[in-house]
Amino acid sequence: MGIGNFISSAIKNYKDGEYNVALSLTCSALDATAKKINPSLSNNKRIKKFISDNMRIVSFFGLPGISCGGLRIDCDSIPEIKKDAQNRVGLEDIIYHAIRCNLIHECRPDPRIKFTAHTHIGDGKDGKFFLPSQILNGLIFSVLLQEANAEERVGFKMEIKLPNKIYDINELWGKKKELMPVMIGLIK
Repeated sequence: MGIGNFISSAIKNYKDGEYNVALSLTCSALDATAKKINPSLSNNKRIKKFISDNMRIVSFFGLPGISCGGLRIDCDSIPEIKKDAQNRVGLEDIIYHAIRCNLIHECRPDPRIKFTAHTHIGDGKDGKFFLPSQILNGLIFSVLLQEANAEERVGFKMEIKLPNKIYDINELWGKKKELMPVMIGLIK
């Protein structure tokens, strides 16, 4: 099994309503990809660096209506996550600590995370931290577009509509350099 198989299974599970399974498979594929790119970094550092370095992709595909190079957020709902001097955390910290680590160690995201159908990011009134469920799409595409994964494939056809073209998903593996101008061009 390779990264392509994990992404393929993640997409199938997502379509079948098995969100946590899809998220777990995607986090594993993300970790394997991050290790290809930064093999000398610790697991924690390489995953956070990968997400941070690919925030434009994560946000473009995973945060509807938002495209950003970095995201710092107030997060009182999950006090264990280390905050910066402005009392904020990076989206990469939330994904690593509250989603990825919980999935690996407890087979579920942190119960204080609430996935929504809306682009609502941050603390809610009920002590939950809100994230759009489409964040999974952003993580999938951050893995899929990496040059390090250019030889990977999923075992099915699936159309991906971008502003300039309709692609089959397997055409996109390793195409980060070609697609970044499209993503950046949409926000100018």
